[in-house]
Amino acid sequence: MTPKPAEAWPPYRIGNADHLHALGTIAMAYNLLEFRMRELFNLHSIGDDVFTRNNNLERLKIIRDAIDKSSHPDAIKNDVRYFLDAYETCTENRNVLMHSVAKFTWLDPNADRCPVSNPNQPDGIAFQKPARKGPFKIEIYQPTLKELRGVADDMMSFEDYGDRLRFHILKNHNPARYADYGFTAEAKFELPKRPAPARPLPAGTPAEEDAP
Repeated sequence: MTPKPAEAWPPYRIGNADHLHALGTIAMAYNLLEFRMRELFNLHSIGDDVFTRNNNLERLKIIRDAIDKSSHPDAIKNDVRYFLDAYETCTENRNVLMHSVAKFTWLDPNADRCPVSNPNQPDGIAFQKPARKGPFKIEIYQPTLKELRGVADDMMSFEDYGDRLRFHILKNHNPARYADYGFTAEAKFELPKRPAPARPLPAGTPAEEDAP
């Protein structure tokens, strides 16, 4: 039985279920994507301690420097760089959504905003984040539900791409380490097709919602 809005959890205004579901999916998807990034660190002989003690900007600089010095073919280096560019975009999107102050909006300008007479959750959401350059400038992000879901979709596309790319590199360019996995001779691990580029969340997007 579906609970009535007044009985539904959470009893406080924190956002509607579709937005919260999308944000939870983003949090889970980013953890998987970060794990793939960590594996690429290992692939380039960078220790786990380097990964854990550096933030994402520093990690990206370290691994990009390592790629420049790698013996891998230029085409493979460019594929890894493509993954890293997407990882950087996905990280920025995640930081906007997970490290901002959220506010809730009503898409209908005539909606009853009183929590007593209208217990429903707001149907729009916005995020306020201080700009990286200039602490007194606040950037406002008002993603639609489709855009929020797209953030998670991009993360999972590149999580899969990073996994396939890593095993392709191991099999074709690091055979000694590949042998440790014990795959059969039939395992191919062909070069994966690049996904579409990860899309950054634009600041100031109008809060016009699509139907779920």
